[in-house]
Amino acid sequence: MSEIIYGLYEQIINGIINENLNKVDQQLFVKDTQPLDSAESSKILAEYLAKILREILNYLEDGDSVVRDRVNLCNGILQYIAECIQKGSFSFKKDQETLKRVESFLINQDAQLLLAQVEKKASKAKALPASDKIVRPETSIAENSLFTGAVHEPSMISELKKEILSSDRIDFLISFIKWSGLRLIINELTKFTMGGGKLRVITRRNILTGSHFLSFRVRSRTLHGTTSSVDF
Repeated sequence: MSEIIYGLYEQIINGIINENLNKVDQQLFVKDTQPLDSAESSKILAEYLAKILREILNYLEDGDSVVRDRVNLCNGILQYIAECIQKGSFSFKKDQETLKRVESFLINQDAQLLLAQVEKKASKAKALPASDKIVRPETSIAENSLFTGAVHEPSMISELKKEILSSDRIDFLISFIKWSGLRLIINELTKFTMGGGKLRVITRRNILTGSHFLSFRVRSRTLHGTTSSVDF
């Protein structure tokens, strides 16, 4: 930030903002501030630090050890917090349970992500091919993804098919259904329901395809093992 742009902020005043505020003629403009609320301060400060830490971690970008260096930096922060708990700094209580919990957050040096854990004896064997590679979408399920249709990006249909085959339960909430779209995933939905998956669809009563209305029912199994049906 090179200078203050007049408007609404609701941002923590850090060194950069404070420096620019001091350059503003206070006779011409009104500065509205308030102390951090104790009940909301943990959320506000955590979100502030998350943004700053992400920028700082991006400074470490050279060499083969970049991931290891980022992990070590994160662990260093956690270790410092653990030391503060041991010393009772920053109003921390010297609590062994809290200390143990903080130390359990330390990242393993091999820097692995746990993507999934599936029981091999589960009835949905389709999620575990011979290679024991779990079927899962390429896009993250932990973050929002935007499908633009670009050639170098996964298509929404291919990701949806993988989502279906790796799910235990599916809830569709859609305004209408067209056969031209349903046929693209009908095989995956069939495998899903035949494998014991629970499917719920909330939409209009009929499916519109061209000038015809079709009634469509998908067979599924309830948790008790009896056969039921889901109405579109």
